Amino acid sequence: MAIPLPGPAGRLLQAVLAALCLAAGLSTALAAAPATDPLRYGRLPIRVYNDRDGLPQNSIETITFDREGYLWAGTQDGAVRWDGKAFEVLPMPRPTRSSWVVAHLVAADGSHWFGTRGDGLQHYKDGTWTSFGPPEGFPDAQCIAIAEGVDEAGRPVVWAGTQEHGLVMIRDDRILPQPPPPGRPFSRVHALHPATAEDGTARLWVGTDRGALALARGRWTVLDRSDYGLPTDNVFAFLETGEGPSRALWIGTERGVARRSATGTWERWDERNGLVNPYAFRLARTRNVRGETVVWAGTEGGLARFEGGQWTVFDTRNALPSNVVRSLAVKHTGQVQSLWVGTFAGLARLTLGKWL
Repeated sequence: MAIPLPGPAGRLLQAVLAALCLAAGLSTALAAAPATDPLRYGRLPIRVYNDRDGLPQNSIETITFDREGYLWAGTQDGAVRWDGKAFEVLPMPRPTRSSWVVAHLVAADGSHWFGTRGDGLQHYKDGTWTSFGPPEGFPDAQCIAIAEGVDEAGRPVVWAGTQEHGLVMIRDDRILPQPPPPGRPFSRVHALHPATAEDGTARLWVGTDRGALALARGRWTVLDRSDYGLPTDNVFAFLETGEGPSRALWIGTERGVARRSATGTWERWDERNGLVNPYAFRLARTRNVRGETVVWAGTEGGLARFEGGQWTVFDTRNALPSNVVRSLAVKHTGQVQSLWVGTFAGLARLTLGKWL
């Protein structure tokens, strides 16, 4: 039989016992939660870098890794390399024209191509700069996307996407503007994504203001709103996942994310079904502890993760330095995956598979 405990001491003991019971129930619920659930631990295992750590400027427009594994970031005040200990700034060759780096390609030969806002395309190899800006005949001062690939004859080329003058090919240091597909003129190229077609030929996906276009062997294929899949024709990013029948093309747009399966069926996500902000500027993929693909989207409302059929959004409440995410890159070091996130308030590194 329970013995009543009158007075303040009894009420205090009852409150303590109730709190212990509540804690036990909460612990049981958390133990049943997936190990990758961020709600279990509260915030991301994140390390933020900004101008106090050596960045020349905090708006991170692009992130890449070179052949030695070093991280490169493009900012509004030049490019910078991170060797794991310190940042080293690489100024652009004509800073009076532009130092604003919005695109970066590490070529197969180890050289670096930089797309700028104000001075076109810049090439850095063995300590020497070669400029492909308006003074050299480049058609646009704004070069906002770069990719390496081959032309229809299989010759190596560099592709450049511009703000107002479409697609440009650089072959043997020659500047060669490319005609758009017949009846489908486009001016702005937001994204370039080299891929391999189903028959093994090289294919270049081109994200434009007139839809997603694919160029293979000199022939164009167009995906747009008339294909009943894209939420808008303004395309910012591409990502491919899976192989064979499970292969899928993910497309980031200004009105959400779309996924096209190998059979041509579409799925779309926006603020009505999981995304806080539909402006999907960058896409990346990792794997969870079960080996399943996880898709990440950089938006203007934070970093969105698609896992298990659902979107989860991380923002400044989860220690992200800014909700505006403009670049993503994944680094594998042994069994550890790191997702690097470029925001308008610095560079963030997330160590995946761990939560604080």
